[in-house]
Amino acid sequence: MELTPALIIQQNQEKPDKIYLIEMIKANIRSLCPLNQFSKVKSIVFSSNLIEVIPRGTFDKLKDLKELDISCNFISSLDGLVIPSLVRLVISFNRIETLEWISGYKNLQVLKAEGNKITSMKPLQPLGNLKLVNLSLNQISQIQGISATDIDELYLENNSIEQINPRDIRQTLKILFLKGNQLNDASFLENLKELETLNLDKNEFQTLESFSMLPNLNELYLSTNQIFMIGNKLELNELFPVLASLDLSNNSLYDRVELLCLRQLSTLRELNLQGNPCAEIENFEEIIMEDYPQLIILNDKQIARPTYLEELAKIKDTLKDEGFNTHPVLLQLCQSAKIW
Repeated sequence: MELTPALIIQQNQEKPDKIYLIEMIKANIRSLCPLNQFSKVKSIVFSSNLIEVIPRGTFDKLKDLKELDISCNFISSLDGLVIPSLVRLVISFNRIETLEWISGYKNLQVLKAEGNKITSMKPLQPLGNLKLVNLSLNQISQIQGISATDIDELYLENNSIEQINPRDIRQTLKILFLKGNQLNDASFLENLKELETLNLDKNEFQTLESFSMLPNLNELYLSTNQIFMIGNKLELNELFPVLASLDLSNNSLYDRVELLCLRQLSTLRELNLQGNPCAEIENFEEIIMEDYPQLIILNDKQIARPTYLEELAKIKDTLKDEGFNTHPVLLQLCQSAKIW
């Protein structure tokens, strides 16, 4: 089906200069017409259609256009398409191989381009306003082009990255997802002092010894690596002083003793050790709860700890057996809680 101005007007029931959103999702659209008469439109969504080409001039007169979503189509190139006003561009799950065309998008803040065939990030270098980039599920082997941007969030899951140079990565990053690559060295993190969330699932790490101090890191995901030890003499409380969530599931941790260093993490509230050999130890979860009394979630399950009143109720029999005068303070607590 061809998208025509008449079809857009019919769908919106408005005059062209009163339409601010054009949304055609799963509408079997194959081709586009120029949209110049919709001069006030701010957002366009053409996701999940059959579009292969964006003709030159389609969006030329849309000076107020801020958001464009053309995800889940069959587009292989955006050469010649320049929309300087765009703030958010979604081109996920197409057939795009290069970002060489993107240099004119100076106001772009969000780029979502996962699920394409992109091999290089270098064309992003001129885009100084970028805040979020998602290039997961592409063919990227190097991080390039973002050292001079204001990017806060970077998603590069399921690419082919083996090494990262610290100079190529923006120091202001707050969220970094590198799941499904071939990394085994975390020294590239040394300058990421503002990082809050780090996902390194499905890589090739064996220990945490290459990690640098990350003073603001709140969540660390290391599931499905090759970790067999945390690291000799690591001062985890200095490396991760505010870490609240740690996922070490599906690794090769055998010894409970190896985990004792995690007790340094006084802020830790969530821990996942499923899929490790040590998790097969009898009463393992009870042992871990005893070792880490501050935990709230263990292995993706909320920990049911006895309440204050339940604990007091348990000591009633002790008070009866040993005599009321033996524990006057506990007796007073029981009486004030009205369980005596």
